[in-house]
Amino acid sequence: MIRFLLFLLTMCQISLSAEVLDIGIYRTDKIKQAVVAPSIGSYEVFGDGKKLADVFPNDGIRVYEAGGKVGVRSIQNDFGNFSKVVFVRKNWGNVFRIRPTQPAVREGKYNDNLVVTISGGHLKLINRVYLEHYVGGVVEAESGSKQNIEYYKLQSIVCRTYALNNLRRHEDEGFHLCDQVHCQVYHGTSRFTELIPEAVSATKGQVVVDSNIDLVTAAFHSNCGGQTIPAEHVWSKQVPYLQSVRDTFCLEGKHARWETRIPRQKWVQYMRTRHGAGRMGGHGSLDFNEADQREVYYASSDSEIHLKEIRRDWNLKSTFFRIEEDEQDVLILGRGFGHGVGMCQEGAMRMSEIGYSHADIIHFYYKDVHIIDLSVLDFFREH
Repeated sequence: MIRFLLFLLTMCQISLSAEVLDIGIYRTDKIKQAVVAPSIGSYEVFGDGKKLADVFPNDGIRVYEAGGKVGVRSIQNDFGNFSKVVFVRKNWGNVFRIRPTQPAVREGKYNDNLVVTISGGHLKLINRVYLEHYVGGVVEAESGSKQNIEYYKLQSIVCRTYALNNLRRHEDEGFHLCDQVHCQVYHGTSRFTELIPEAVSATKGQVVVDSNIDLVTAAFHSNCGGQTIPAEHVWSKQVPYLQSVRDTFCLEGKHARWETRIPRQKWVQYMRTRHGAGRMGGHGSLDFNEADQREVYYASSDSEIHLKEIRRDWNLKSTFFRIEEDEQDVLILGRGFGHGVGMCQEGAMRMSEIGYSHADIIHFYYKDVHIIDLSVLDFFREH
């Protein structure tokens, strides 16, 4: 009955209001000065609510830190210093480009609007962007430009769900999400394939919810090495839809296998000083071909060490590994790349290549979930 109701509600043409997100960009680069210019269309520039100028694709506005305020200059004019500077698009679809000059880091192109203030002695840059434009940028950054449209549909739904479920992550900093890995990688507008905007449009407003009609934690990672991990093994909290899944689709992926060689003396010293383990022994998983499940602890002869700690301390690609040793070295033979919870991207890519639909793939990695429109989510919240 619940599934039938969900189906009927999904079919309803309930209007969906545009969602706008504030994304902190260049957050780790500590930008002191940058040049902002329209790439598509024209923009209005406001300083503390007062209009300063109209700018066009051949124009450029320099913004810089000036004694705790934002300095604004063009080639012809010094507009002064302001607490907040906002670049507002004049038309839908406009794109601006930003070129940091102090320090000189990558140039980016972004949809919609830009808000500039000062924080910690450098520019705080916030891309105020329409949700679906943001999703397109994340899909390209996370997936590249060489996937098929079914995979892009899948990644669009997952990225949209993840974003909306984490809107308070940077609340104390004055924006919703940042552009780094721990939120979602975001380098600006999608530019390199038309399939991504097409996929985003085809899935517009679609999100994944659990049996309580709450947005899921849409975790994903690069490669699980053949088996995903239940959420409680990584975050110490059980999540019903984030269970362990046997995944043979990713085993030939780029990040399916890896190895790290460590001098044996260093490893022995590490085990003794960091974990109080007196002897070698142990494994990070059962034999890859026979294991019923991935392990949580490194079981040495006289201690148990959480695999997350070993991965962090040695910067390993995953916690799915076994160890071989000789008199000189310890060889860590591993599988997978990432935390291992939720959707395995390389497995999902392979599934889409051989004919699975985006919905099939979502239900393979996330158990007992539903794909619904945001308007349906609003309906449930209002009733």
